[in-house]
Amino acid sequence: MEVSFGSVYLYSKNPTGLFRFLSFLFDLENVNKEADTIDFSLGSTDFRILPSGESSQNLKLSFFCLNVFDSQQLTYLIQNIEFYAYKEGSKSIKVLVEAENYIEFSDSDGRVWRVELLHDSTTFPTKNNDSPTSDVRIC
Repeated sequence: MEVSFGSVYLYSKNPTGLFRFLSFLFDLENVNKEADTIDFSLGSTDFRILPSGESSQNLKLSFFCLNVFDSQQLTYLIQNIEFYAYKEGSKSIKVLVEAENYIEFSDSDGRVWRVELLHDSTTFPTKNNDSPTSDVRIC
């Protein structure tokens, strides 16, 4: 059985404001905007922002995380989050956790996003020519 994500739905009190923030942060260009929904792709995952009359307390949870493969990308995201929040005068958009291998930040609805640093698993150990007993074999 093969299972994959369809769309990730993000409910927002201000869909346009949320998209402006996400498009600034992730440099999004492809967008399909209909009457009251905004569709965009981030990597190979499709997102849909839908309007919601819910209180922001009910919009805060995210049940997924995003991945990057370079620590510089985490630094870049932190700088962009802080700059956007300053530029817009937003108190809800902010970096909440800045750890060595992940960050967490809140968007304009107070929803928490997590971005983790993944190490490239395609690199393999190489032969150490200084010590013949330290050869690594991959089966």
